[in-house]
Amino acid sequence: MVRYARGEDAAFAELFRQLSPLLAGYLKRLCGSRELARDLVQETFLCIHRGRAQFESGRGVERWAYAIARNCFVSHLRLSRSRLASVSHPIDELPLTSSLDGDGEAVLAAREAEERAVVALQGMPRSQREAFVLLRLQGASVHDAAERLGISQSAVKLRAFRAGESMREAFGQQSAA
Repeated sequence: MVRYARGEDAAFAELFRQLSPLLAGYLKRLCGSRELARDLVQETFLCIHRGRAQFESGRGVERWAYAIARNCFVSHLRLSRSRLASVSHPIDELPLTSSLDGDGEAVLAAREAEERAVVALQGMPRSQREAFVLLRLQGASVHDAAERLGISQSAVKLRAFRAGESMREAFGQQSAA
């Protein structure tokens, strides 16, 4: 990143190769869509390109990139919410997809579970969702998650625990505490 910030355009390919898989996985788990995650990765790298002159050489590039990706995701959510507010049709009047592949009951149960998980993730504070996604869905270590989020390891653990409690509640499971 330091080379790219200095104007070496060839360094961008290396930066993209190293960071894009990490950011794509992170964003996919935040938004739940591979296609949207790809778009958000592109948006993130556009922001990195625009802000490369402001990058401080002693700063961690991963942490900086994750912050930009998180901001791109939040911007997308805000835009989506404003578009949703302008929809003129009631939600219950929107057509549902009629093509179900495989066992109908299994597909329905999976969709219901996915909807509950998405609602639970969207309903929790962003800080908890980010910690949960990094630790539980991406399998990052507590140390790595703390570095990426720019917070202490204890804060990551607490946020992920609270997010887990929200998920257990969403699925009707009692806490083991």
